[in-house]
Amino acid sequence: MRTKHYFDFCPRCGHAGLEHLRSYSHCVNCLFVNDRSFMPASIPLWAKKEFKKVSKTFNWQVSRLSGGEK
Repeated sequence: MRTKHYFDFCPRCGHAGLEHLRSYSHCVNCLFVNDRSFMPASIPLWAKKEFKKVSKTFNWQVSRLSGGEK
């Protein structure tokens, strides 16, 4: 089992000082920050479904306006 905070390698600088905390991670070497509250997993499923619907409709409308699909 992982503890609440641990160290890993930083994706930006490669230093072994990436400290993982409960809500975010930061590198003590280059000050890289990864805030977990804005990760894609926090987007609700209903919002993802709505975005897909709107995206498909928008793509179809753009295609029609540009003369692509008849």
